[in-house]
Amino acid sequence: HNGNFDLQKDGWYAFHHGVDVQETGGIDGTAALSSRLALNTGNNIAQSIDGSCLEVNNEYDVSFSYKIVDYDGTSSNLPYLRIHSKDYLISDPSNKHFTTISAKDFRTLTSDFDSSGWNTISGVWTIDANTANADKHVMYVAGGSHQVVVDNFSIQPATATARRLRRHSN
Repeated sequence: HNGNFDLQKDGWYAFHHGVDVQETGGIDGTAALSSRLALNTGNNIAQSIDGSCLEVNNEYDVSFSYKIVDYDGTSSNLPYLRIHSKDYLISDPSNKHFTTISAKDFRTLTSDFDSSGWNTISGVWTIDANTANADKHVMYVAGGSHQVVVDNFSIQPATATARRLRRHSN
């Protein structure tokens, strides 16, 4: 939802600190979202995902772009995208909580990292039984001691052509 930030921050939040809309900070001079602090301070840019349509063996192409603000040139701990699937545990009424049952990470390839510009992280999210049956799904950008600007989030059903190409390249 709102992966290009046309609706400002609608649907987006950070775990412990705020996020800001940059009206012209995106890839093409459009809106983007930035963390207020470094990601490793808990300023993870996040969105909850509606999991009602997730079915076992479905595949989704996931991608987003980011750039690091004031990259110091030394850290190899680069931002990544994580999708957590969680179940709500209610067996102990005095200790109700979510527990992670599945997590998928999408990472920057160090060899492809552009320290002064935009980087794109992409991959395939294949739905397993735990994910399909989870109570909650959260997607967030984490990692690195950097403030980041993000743009162009997308989670789309994988096309038949893309699935065929993946099968033949493995």
